[in-house]
Amino acid sequence: MATSWEELISTTEAAKPPEDVLQAAVQFLTDVAKLPDPNAASGVTEADVDKCTLPELLPAAALIRRLVRHIEALDKARMAQATARTALANVPLSAKSLASALAPAKAPDVADMLLKCGLSKLGFHVQADQSLYIALQLASEEAKAQSRTPFTYVDLTSKEALPLWLPADKVGGKFTLRDDDESRLAGHHAIGSLSDLSKALKGATASPRFFRNVQQWVAAFVRYATTAVATGQMTWPVVFGHLDVVLQICEQEKIKGRAAYLAFLYDDLVRRQWARRAEKRDPSLDILAESQKVDKDMLELARQRVSQVLQEVGLAESAVPKALPAPADIPMSSDPTAVAKQLAAAEQAQKRAEAASKKLGEVQAQLMAKASAAAGGGQSGNLTKRQHKTMNWFSKQANRRQQQQDKRGGQR
Repeated sequence: MATSWEELISTTEAAKPPEDVLQAAVQFLTDVAKLPDPNAASGVTEADVDKCTLPELLPAAALIRRLVRHIEALDKARMAQATARTALANVPLSAKSLASALAPAKAPDVADMLLKCGLSKLGFHVQADQSLYIALQLASEEAKAQSRTPFTYVDLTSKEALPLWLPADKVGGKFTLRDDDESRLAGHHAIGSLSDLSKALKGATASPRFFRNVQQWVAAFVRYATTAVATGQMTWPVVFGHLDVVLQICEQEKIKGRAAYLAFLYDDLVRRQWARRAEKRDPSLDILAESQKVDKDMLELARQRVSQVLQEVGLAESAVPKALPAPADIPMSSDPTAVAKQLAAAEQAQKRAEAASKKLGEVQAQLMAKASAAAGGGQSGNLTKRQHKTMNWFSKQANRRQQQQDKRGGQR
């Protein structure tokens, strides 16, 4: 919480109030209400303030009421967190009771949330699980109460984000990168029964999850994105910008002959980083601007870690590009554009061959003319043996072509 009334006013008010209003409100809170700073006002309600004589300046009185209401909201949020932690520590060790303890008192209306963001006709098969809406909505309300950017990291390979037509075994394991202490059975796991012990052991020994192709990732991301927009954690420009960046990385990996695993890991790391910065109130965090371009530092980090992740999930071999086949083994492409390019190249080669043949005929005709002129002038005896041999060769070639042309004409 802010350490002074001026700091609290600057963070809660959209525009700075006039100087006389600011001074009147601060003087009332410090001198009349005996509240030197916002921390001292913890537990004070609006009814307690009404017992004192508010300033006659109406904007100052309204400002005081807004500040007290804001402090009340922060107190309720802290109380809810403390109550949830206390209840979690005292519940019986079973999965059913744990879910009941963590369940909110009133679930948000998903239909109303989708209506407000223009998704009233969104099909049920495209919606994420109800628990994901509840978790993101509560996280957004808590973030707004604490005056920070609402953004929560979501594991896209969790069953709440996966579509019904994509079984969990097609993705497998757990997607998030685990620390060393996450790979072993921790003491906080609920093991009140054999069923709970079995679940805890499976969670400790399960193989990591990872998407196998772009279709799986897009299906999960669409369900997460609609939920994030409905709960106020993302906007459509952020969704489409981030989607374009990830698909761009997928295409670059495809050109290099590799699968799109690097793009999936980049998405996970970027969203995880956004959530951490939002929780720490990073003033430089601009999710809209950062979602429109590739984060080169994060991409390099993902490139360094992708081999480790793929080895952990058993996909290291599929990430290595295969050797290109020999030219004789490459089949004719069925793509119309590729076929057209091949035909154009063949036509160009044929034209070059015809031009070369024509040039050779012209040179031959010139040599024959020179030989005839030399023979007609009585200079045949002056020709060398090499010149006679060349002249005879050209004569034979001319006779042979003439015979071939006559033969072709007879066949027609």
